[in-house]
Amino acid sequence: MLASGLSVAVIALVALGLGTVMRSTAGAIVTVCVLLFVSPLAVNLLADPWNDRIASVLPSNLAARLVDHPSAVGGLPPLGALAVLPAYVIVALGAGAVVLARRDA
Repeated sequence: MLASGLSVAVIALVALGLGTVMRSTAGAIVTVCVLLFVSPLAVNLLADPWNDRIASVLPSNLAARLVDHPSAVGGLPPLGALAVLPAYVIVALGAGAVVLARRDA
């Protein structure tokens, strides 16, 4: 339950960072929906070793990797998934802070 809550918080912070970068609520919503729902489907079309590797670091699969669920995709260990979640937040909010400082300063 904690992993799901953490995953939702990370996705919300990534959406905030994307919205700041794009300056568009609709664009941020579409981008987050593509990140959560379309990219896992597109990753399944890749060749065999790459689809598992890339799918294991997608935000939609990280909550399952945190609890080491048997249906989780890829070979990312739970500590690796715990390291990837803040990386998404740092990159998205960092890009938003840089763009906000340059554009609105």
